[in-house]
Amino acid sequence: MAVVSLGIFIVAVNTTASEDAVVSFVIEGLASPEVTGWLHYTYLLALAPLLVIAGRLGDVFGKEHLYAYGFGLLAIGSVLFGLAPRFSWLVAFRAVQAVGAAAVLSLGIALLVEAFPRPERGSALGVAVSVGLVGSVLGSLLVDGLGWTWVSFGTVPIALVGILACRRFILANPPSDEQRFDLAGAILLAASMVCLILGLGLGLQNGYTDSWVMLLLTLSVLVFTNFVWIESRVDHPLLDLAMFKNLDFSVGLLTGFIVGVALTAASGFGISFLFVGLGNDIAQMDRIALMAGATSAAAALLAGRASDRKGPRLIALSGLAIVALGYLLAQTLRPDSQTSLVTLGAIMVGAGTGLFLSANYTTVMAWVGSERLGVAGGMLGLSTVIAVAIATGPVLRFGIARQSARATVEANVESFVGAFRDMALVGSVLTVIAMLLVWRFYGTRPTGRSAE
Repeated sequence: MAVVSLGIFIVAVNTTASEDAVVSFVIEGLASPEVTGWLHYTYLLALAPLLVIAGRLGDVFGKEHLYAYGFGLLAIGSVLFGLAPRFSWLVAFRAVQAVGAAAVLSLGIALLVEAFPRPERGSALGVAVSVGLVGSVLGSLLVDGLGWTWVSFGTVPIALVGILACRRFILANPPSDEQRFDLAGAILLAASMVCLILGLGLGLQNGYTDSWVMLLLTLSVLVFTNFVWIESRVDHPLLDLAMFKNLDFSVGLLTGFIVGVALTAASGFGISFLFVGLGNDIAQMDRIALMAGATSAAAALLAGRASDRKGPRLIALSGLAIVALGYLLAQTLRPDSQTSLVTLGAIMVGAGTGLFLSANYTTVMAWVGSERLGVAGGMLGLSTVIAVAIATGPVLRFGIARQSARATVEANVESFVGAFRDMALVGSVLTVIAMLLVWRFYGTRPTGRSAE
């Protein structure tokens, strides 16, 4: 568990460092705000095609070796990222980190599930989710204290410890003689994801009626359709479509995607609201983020243990209900609202997110066969990546349009607060949809001994 936690922690911290690097390069005049979004989309562009591919390679050839290589690429990418003299280099080296992150995220979750018996998988996954949440918050605090460069360098010794720990503590499984790697499927899936992420990124910049954007998104759908057709006919598919017959797996991926869109969209405007509404008080923003993050991490730990005993359905529903109430509370916010009200809403969303994510990870991964754990971990990551790409693409563009429309008749602060209320309302609607899916289709069986 410790080795997997190290990997998730590094990915979370590096993500925080990359976000701060964007701000630093803009402030220092080394990059324009118009192009900085490509650091984010380049990372997604490299990560999305490789998550499922890395997971499948691990299933076929052995997870432990590829997982160690992922740590190595994260270490190399972190050093290069910290040394980047120009923004274009920063983008390129972030892509190197993405390749390592793909192996660490997809195979880390698979190794964790493989290492624990079914009665303890919820607790183990709860720890993994909690560590990721802690890494995001701690990374933000470290960046504020040390700067993004030193934080990026600081992840290198952790990655090296992870490599040594892989060699020492993870048992090597022999490559499977019964499975084959589907190269054609991998090429088609990668092409589809590249077209999708690139189209969403260009759409944020040029609009989604742009001819190139429409062409890329159309190509993504056509290539993915061909991918599904081939996967249904080959003997050793990259993605076994039979996995989706398990409603827990399918609905878990779908609800995770929906909640990912809601959380990413609302949080983006939430940061803008806090920055403007609190008078650019960075220290106050950090305190609110710290409290919300700590609550989320604690909730994830508790949810993992509860999922083993009672099943993930009730835990996921409770978490989503708390998130929805937090978004509804945001509808009462005004420019002169008390900070305590803002803090309460952030803590509610954080706690509910921790509960849901832990239970949802358990739902998706608990019943997957050992020969497909890497692919399942990759699909879990891919659903989140696509959600983030959509939330920071068309959904963000909608939010910006709402803020601009409000700015014509409202003061600057009021327009940001109003746009945040709009995005929070979208988030609450999406969260309720996810609740209905969980209520109707989630399995009720616990992952613990009572299910055996």
